[in-house]
Amino acid sequence: MVDEKLKLQSIKNNLNPSFDGKIDIENDLYAFIDESGDDGFDFSKHGVSKWFNVSALITSPTTAQNMIDEIVQFNKNRDSKRLLAKMSSKELNHVQKKGIFLTLQKFDFITIHSLFYKQKIDPNNGLIVYPSMFFVGIKNVIERITWCTKQSGKNRTHILISGRNDINAMKLGDYLFKKSFLANKNLCYIEKLGKVGLSTINKHNTLLLADYSAYSLRMVFENIGNPPAPEPYYFDMFQRGKLYCSDHPKYSGVWSNGLKLTPADKELIKNNDILNEGSRKL
Repeated sequence: MVDEKLKLQSIKNNLNPSFDGKIDIENDLYAFIDESGDDGFDFSKHGVSKWFNVSALITSPTTAQNMIDEIVQFNKNRDSKRLLAKMSSKELNHVQKKGIFLTLQKFDFITIHSLFYKQKIDPNNGLIVYPSMFFVGIKNVIERITWCTKQSGKNRTHILISGRNDINAMKLGDYLFKKSFLANKNLCYIEKLGKVGLSTINKHNTLLLADYSAYSLRMVFENIGNPPAPEPYYFDMFQRGKLYCSDHPKYSGVWSNGLKLTPADKELIKNNDILNEGSRKL
């Protein structure tokens, strides 16, 4: 198996113009970003979700590799003919999700989420939906990744974003580093940001870790199934207690740090105990 720690160093489409150095395996972190749900507003259409989230999983390069190795071993132990280390959450059945999530929960990682409740969002609000809700969510998550990196005492975090929805790298880079972060000067710790690239699960299966994070978080909120009901147990299995918890003297806790909700209404969180537990550093 190709070492994921080394594969991430080979990414050429670095979107971050402020970093052109090398990855320090011992002192840097990796973050993987993906989404769950869809960003459409026509709720009359079948399958249009009420919730949409962009999520990140942050960990050390070595732990990222070990987590993927664990999925591969899980696959071998069950003699499954399906390559689980290439399959997203939606492609796994309940037994497979349960087994993988419980297996990976033991590792040291932190998650960060930008969650949108679309039924209370104006689809014409450019601050939320322009150029896309996915881009805005990526911006929100990356800001918080830099906070977490500083709090953890690490040099920087290198970020891999899922490009499975044919994201235009040039447009994303322009939005993040020209129109958003630098233009508004709202990325306080840009020196904590390393490479920012796009890839797919087939090329970098560590992106599965972000997929698991995004899926299991949305299942806490989305009413699905028959009868419709949330499925919070996937969250409990995989990432309970692992949301980023800031130790900032004024803005501490999980709220607006590990979990940024749009609109910022805590009443929308029915399982509000997820705000009570979090991780402070890696």
